[in-house]
Amino acid sequence: MGTEIAPMQDFIERLKTSLRDDVARMIPEAVLKQMIETVVREEFFVGKTTRVNGYDQTTTPKFHGLILDAVRPMLQAKAAEIALKMVPQIEAGVDELIRKSASEILLTTIDEVFTRAAQSIGNNWGFQNAVEQALKNKGIIRS
Repeated sequence: MGTEIAPMQDFIERLKTSLRDDVARMIPEAVLKQMIETVVREEFFVGKTTRVNGYDQTTTPKFHGLILDAVRPMLQAKAAEIALKMVPQIEAGVDELIRKSASEILLTTIDEVFTRAAQSIGNNWGFQNAVEQALKNKGIIRS
């Protein structure tokens, strides 16, 4: 039985090849060109719209992704180059931000620590209010 299948499969493959070649020979050059242009345009330059949960979702064309993939390393390198040139300005900005918000950061941290401690004690309002009043009296925080 196994020996009968091999010749049949060989025949099917030869038939498929012959039909494919015959069809290719019958298509005029202009029609083939138009088919290729249509496929390339639709595959690379037109987004696909699908309906998901009642809403249309359109994907970006493949060409956009190819361009982004090609350009992304160049953009990342340029951004890194610019950032390296601006290290002094970036450091100055970070220093300024820390200077301006250090007390806020400290207060938030203290508040979180005391709130957690008070919650674990079970006397949140009284303890938190006492700490807040003490910080106000020392001028560390404002009303």
